[in-house]
Amino acid sequence: MANGAIPQDLPFNLEVENRRPLDIVNGTSKVSAKAKKNGANGGAKASPPPIQRDLASGDSPAIELLDGFKVERDTSAETEVAPAVNERSSYERNQETLETLQYHDDQFRVLAEQSPDLILRFDRAGRILYANSKIEGATGFSPEALVGKTWAEKGMKPQCVAFWESIVEKTFATRLEQEEEYLCDLPDGAKTFQIRTAVELVECHEPQSVIAVARDITQRRRSEHDIMDLSQRLLYLVNHSPLAVVEWHPDGQCVSWDGEAESIFGWKRAEALGSSIPSYELIHPTCRFEFEETFEHLKNGTQSSAYQLCRTINKKGEVLHCEWFLSALRDDSGRARSVLALVNDVTEREKADHEIKEMKEALESTVERRTALLKQTNEELKAEMANRRQLEFDLIQVSEREHRRIGHDLHDGICQELAGVRYALDSISRKLENIHPLQKDLQALSDGIHRAMHHTRILSRGLAPMELEHGDLVAALNELVENSSSLYKIECDLELRGEYLPLAVEPATHLFRIAQEALQNAVKHGRASNIHITLDFSVSPAEMVVRDNGSRDCPQPDQPKNGMGLKIMQHRAALLAGTVTVNVLESGGTEVLATFPKQTITHAS
Repeated sequence: MANGAIPQDLPFNLEVENRRPLDIVNGTSKVSAKAKKNGANGGAKASPPPIQRDLASGDSPAIELLDGFKVERDTSAETEVAPAVNERSSYERNQETLETLQYHDDQFRVLAEQSPDLILRFDRAGRILYANSKIEGATGFSPEALVGKTWAEKGMKPQCVAFWESIVEKTFATRLEQEEEYLCDLPDGAKTFQIRTAVELVECHEPQSVIAVARDITQRRRSEHDIMDLSQRLLYLVNHSPLAVVEWHPDGQCVSWDGEAESIFGWKRAEALGSSIPSYELIHPTCRFEFEETFEHLKNGTQSSAYQLCRTINKKGEVLHCEWFLSALRDDSGRARSVLALVNDVTEREKADHEIKEMKEALESTVERRTALLKQTNEELKAEMANRRQLEFDLIQVSEREHRRIGHDLHDGICQELAGVRYALDSISRKLENIHPLQKDLQALSDGIHRAMHHTRILSRGLAPMELEHGDLVAALNELVENSSSLYKIECDLELRGEYLPLAVEPATHLFRIAQEALQNAVKHGRASNIHITLDFSVSPAEMVVRDNGSRDCPQPDQPKNGMGLKIMQHRAALLAGTVTVNVLESGGTEVLATFPKQTITHAS
């Protein structure tokens, strides 16, 4: 306002004398010092000031919005005597009033701009006389574009226009503060506003405009809706929970007792609330001290929650086992308003746990006894197996000694005796040469004895090969091949693969006997005419294979193996930590495969 000119857009009639300025202060309003001075100079009593920005009785949103500033008339100024008209000109008084009004109008606008709410003024025609800057963020219209226009002229939706016209008209008609909520469809989405309106009284208390304060409560309503939803869910969970819900006041009085509590403890809700059952009376004496101590910690704020599994007493005096989940419900100051308990009856579970524990202990005891018995039996079986292995070992050792003894007896006894008989026959045959007709018969008999001696020597060397006494398996096998070819009139050969490793006497003997048994079985049962022995040290474990072209069938796994020779071969292989398998070849014949670890049977260097 320049040079004191009267603004033309103010909704007030300023052509009235004796206007009294209003001062806005924090908490109370006072008449300005200049007005008091004028009143002190005497003169006729002034008429009531026609300019009043009375926002009606009560706490209006406009008043709340302006951070506690309140506009009131100081009634004490009403009794002051107006100065004489001739002391000051009418123009000066009007000028002073305008300046004061402009000052308060500026103050109002500053406070309105600082408010987070939407603040608007409407005239009787529904035109917008003022709008703070927050209106642009809500509607997209700047305050300058709205002033002097109605909502209908700005193209707002009919529902919105009808609402504002209704509330403004009602405020003018009743002159009372109005408060309504309205869901407004704005460009950035629907929002809920709390709208409060009040009239401004000017010129003999005639309302000239309406102030409206619109507060966006969309988020608050959403929060309230969420809280209500959560409350309903919580109530549903409490009402349908298998846990008993009990609540006590800090003084010990029971203030909540649900249906599950009635089922567990036996007291009806009216009995529990009416008789004020203390918490400690529900607890068995053996657990009461610890429970009371926990309860005191919850009341005093030293503990916010607790869990206890304790014995509980119901109305009939029966002892139950219950889980107690305790929580302290506190007010804003941190003091306990009440103690909430969720109680779970686990009596049946405890009984089942006790029975399971007893069964477990009994089972463990039985297992320990059976384990001890099994251990004893196992030890006895191990001893029996050790004795059997020792017996088998001794039997083999005895068999080997018998083989050697028989071999030596054949070589040193029978062969020598046969040699003596042959020499005697040769001597007799020479004496009867060309004289006696029996000379030829004697010669034939001598030849037969010679062949018997030869076979006996082969048998004796097969029973007790001299090469085995030094662990020379290859030499022993070569002699076996030669003797078998001579004795059985078959083709028999030996193939050596890889680097030959010297063997100990015992492993060499076992492998030789396995090859000897396989060869004899091929001749005896398979009627083989060709036998091939392979000794392979190039693979691990090492292998010895005896392959023939005989017709003997291989024993099947599902058939009992009653042959003593096969059992002896398998036993000898087991003594070497090896295996013996017999397979039928697709091309015909049989294959005996013996595997043995090289490191367990070689001589130590």
